Amino acid sequence: MVIIQHMSEGFTQGFAETLDLVCDLDVAEAKDGEALLAGHVYVATANHHLGLERRADGLHAKFAEGEKVSGHRPSVDYFLDSAAAVCRDKAIAVILTGMGSDGAKGMVQVRKAGGATIGQSQKTCVVYGMPRVADALGGVEFVEDLEKIYDRLSSILGSKA
Repeated sequence: MVIIQHMSEGFTQGFAETLDLVCDLDVAEAKDGEALLAGHVYVATANHHLGLERRADGLHAKFAEGEKVSGHRPSVDYFLDSAAAVCRDKAIAVILTGMGSDGAKGMVQVRKAGGATIGQSQKTCVVYGMPRVADALGGVEFVEDLEKIYDRLSSILGSKA
């Protein structure tokens, strides 16, 4: 599981540490080149795009500097484009409340690759920006209230087993 959050430098480590305290899964900032393991959550670091690379031993984090994509670095679109290309129909993308459109085009790519996509409902969003644009572009397969996203994820994972 990977989290791409638009945060300034110096805040992603604390965010990951806080999540690690309250989650049953292990949560940490992603490190360039590290293997991504099941049962772990990786938070993209500020100022680096995070992509995926498939190696003989599985998926690995791959950092890139580069220009901002969709106005951000890290960019949700950058990550989801990578997930669509590397994971194809095994990718599952969830887009939550947020301003702007970062992630909308990436959701379309995941869906085109055969992956599952979930957008948070307008009713449960603080800011219905990113999920709205993703849905308008056809990138959202399932629209769910925040408290129902876990159930939808479980259903998708059960059907892919």
